[in-house]
Amino acid sequence: MLRRKKSKLESFLNFNRYKKRRGAENYEQIFKEIDYTKLKNDIIPGDSPKQFQSYMIKDLNEHMVHLKTGFAGKSELLYYHAQLIVLLRRGADVKSNFLLFDDLWKNESDFLCANLNMRWLIAAADTFIDHDADAITSALMLNAVILINTIKLYETERYLYNIESKQSKDYDLEKLDPISKNCFDLFDELPSFRVGVDDTLRNMRWRIEAIAQSRPLAHQLLLEVFDRVNKHDSVYKRFRECHQKPRTAWWSG
Repeated sequence: MLRRKKSKLESFLNFNRYKKRRGAENYEQIFKEIDYTKLKNDIIPGDSPKQFQSYMIKDLNEHMVHLKTGFAGKSELLYYHAQLIVLLRRGADVKSNFLLFDDLWKNESDFLCANLNMRWLIAAADTFIDHDADAITSALMLNAVILINTIKLYETERYLYNIESKQSKDYDLEKLDPISKNCFDLFDELPSFRVGVDDTLRNMRWRIEAIAQSRPLAHQLLLEVFDRVNKHDSVYKRFRECHQKPRTAWWSG
């Protein structure tokens, strides 16, 4: 059964929430004189961890110190971006911190899209969904979140099924060839994807392009996410490798 979200009154009376953002006022002073150029060029000392695990630490300052270790070897601007998200998630001076977050994206979206990993791109999309007053921007950002959460679910399930091969060259050709011509039902009369020729993803890409044009920032983030799933190991990349019909290609480049 779905647990309902707490009401505003319940959140207001939740003492634990106040404890989690204790010390947030110290960051207000730090963030007053932010220099994007300097932060971009300043690299956090240390070697980038191979697999950073983020833990929810109740003490805000301890959490920020832990979080910084995940950005070792990377630009300070990326860490600043993460700090704003943490403060917003903890409900610390939401109005002011979202203005800082929004300003950062409006001024440095190219840098952020080029340098943030998928985890923080989706965290950024979640932040816009939660705090942007523009419902269209939030709706567009939700597309990125749904896309990545769906990939996260099925790729995790593949791991649990102990499926060793994740390469398109290992597909069963006896199954692959027929479904390029004839679909089969997945569930509830939902047709399968016709690998090699299907226009579903191309049409989806066109719709993303069309509907997002009026919101350039959401358009940029959403397409960055979409382009990445076609380059990194996911079903989008594997089916791209099998695609034979140029007219229905859905990826850039």
